[in-house]
Amino acid sequence: MKTDNIDLLLQRFYDGCSTHEEELALQHFFESDHVPPHLQVEKELFAYRKRWQTAPEEVPHDLESRLSSLIDEWEQTEQKPIPQIRTHQYSLWHRSIAIAASLLILLGISTYVWQAQRTPVYQDTCATPQEAYVHTQRALLMFSMNLNKGMNPLYKTQETMAQASQIIHQSINY
Repeated sequence: MKTDNIDLLLQRFYDGCSTHEEELALQHFFESDHVPPHLQVEKELFAYRKRWQTAPEEVPHDLESRLSSLIDEWEQTEQKPIPQIRTHQYSLWHRSIAIAASLLILLGISTYVWQAQRTPVYQDTCATPQEAYVHTQRALLMFSMNLNKGMNPLYKTQETMAQASQIIHQSINY
């Protein structure tokens, strides 16, 4: 497939106008080893997209009730009395700290307002709406890439949760 066709399909994809067949064609193109260097970012995007299209594992229908009963059981074994807080015995030291904290908050707010009044009004950095559109598209793509990088620890968390669920399931069945 030619790069011009890919660029056109990508534009339709990002505009939300692509058909399912066009998206499949893009997916197959980015799965190949013949992707030009300037389209490597989109190749990673489509790799993440394919990974997220898999269906999640099924959760047992009675898991909530089993966990709830297990938590209730643990709660009954670990009941501890809550200490009572005496509010009428604040000393001069406590009042001084409260007044100092209030003054610090007021100082912070007044400094923020003063700085906000001194900052200049920003002007547009883009000459045309098309240039602004290109910059916005790049920023959103970069945001998406970083967000996807942050999803990797979630995969590890899902594996840990699956192991914990299995342990809980075994202890409930025991």
